[in-house]
Amino acid sequence: MAVQTEETQKQQKDIDEAIQFALASIRGRYIIAQALKYGIQELSKVPSPYKEVSNIADMQYLKDTLFVFPDAMFEQSEELLKAIEEVSN
Repeated sequence: MAVQTEETQKQQKDIDEAIQFALASIRGRYIIAQALKYGIQELSKVPSPYKEVSNIADMQYLKDTLFVFPDAMFEQSEELLKAIEEVSN
């Protein structure tokens, strides 16, 4: 039986907490959905033959099945950021 060191136990605790946050909390799921949306958006701009079509498809699959949030939620944040930038300038 392998003995875990204090450092290994802390690393495992951190991993467990991150998984819990990512999959069990609305905030974690939202953050991942947002990352997938913008990742898909940016990767789709890459010209052929460099575009990683299968990666984009896999990311879209994850967004559509596990991290389902309406795109309108993210568009509202984009509009807010643009408004803040305009006011700041």
